[in-house]
Amino acid sequence: MFNINYSEINRSNKFLAHHGVLGMRWGKRKGSSHSKLIKKITKNNFKQKPKTPTKKESAHEDHITKERLKKKHVRTMSNDEIKTLTTRLQLEKTLKDLTKPEVSKGKKVVGDLLMGVAKQTVSAYLGKAVTTGIETVIKVAIKQLKK
Repeated sequence: MFNINYSEINRSNKFLAHHGVLGMRWGKRKGSSHSKLIKKITKNNFKQKPKTPTKKESAHEDHITKERLKKKHVRTMSNDEIKTLTTRLQLEKTLKDLTKPEVSKGKKVVGDLLMGVAKQTVSAYLGKAVTTGIETVIKVAIKQLKK
């Protein structure tokens, strides 16, 4: 089919040779069927089974009632339903406020530092904007006075 003179190819270094497997991705090793089998067995053996919620972990009746009431429109709710919903929401908010996680000193320092830098940046830009605005107003006033 092709007449290739290999002696000429060896003398010129402009020959590209491919020593890989066609269709094989670069950097991927061809694994044996044994390694694939072991990987499949270990993957199936160590899968965690989904936990079924116990009675304590399942949603409480009050929570279910709250979710049902939140979907209703206020006009369609009775006074008792509104009272139940607001009481539950207030209790949840109070609990959330009481159990706030403590912020570490480092996080607080970084937050304060970033807030200070942000305030300085905003005040600098606002200062520039105000001065340019005042300058334009003064220029317009001077032009009107000259007329």
